[in-house]
Amino acid sequence: MPRSQVVEDRDSRPFTTLRKIKDLQNEFFGVDYPHGLMIVRIKDNSNENFVIPKLYRHNIIYRDVITRPEIESLVLAREGEYANWYQHGKSKIKPSKWCEQKLGFGKQLKTYSFLCEYWNSADEIVDAIHEYDSLLGTHKHDQLNLSDLLA
Repeated sequence: MPRSQVVEDRDSRPFTTLRKIKDLQNEFFGVDYPHGLMIVRIKDNSNENFVIPKLYRHNIIYRDVITRPEIESLVLAREGEYANWYQHGKSKIKPSKWCEQKLGFGKQLKTYSFLCEYWNSADEIVDAIHEYDSLLGTHKHDQLNLSDLLA
């Protein structure tokens, strides 16, 4: 495996920062991996088209992990306000505006200091992610989200 574009996480699992299918193909697809190759792309929306070339589809498992929700949606879930926001018409007001207007958090909501104070422990944000996921319901086929990474 080419090491120039590979980084290892804390558990010594390799990952790469390459994003384009052509770059991935050039670096990784021609290698015979004993257990196959899995591509998991972590991204913030599902609109991007990423297609594995037909020649390689039988050897590659591919999944998207969508990093929604925005932090404001997690705050809504934690505060028990997600359903109210959703019923009000989620397309009419952004979660950030709802947090500002209805919860009084203001613009500091995305600041590092606020987030450290608001999320006192990892368990709190994990619980909010699971709560958001339960409120959201199903997601698109072959897509994962943050709660799937926590399972």
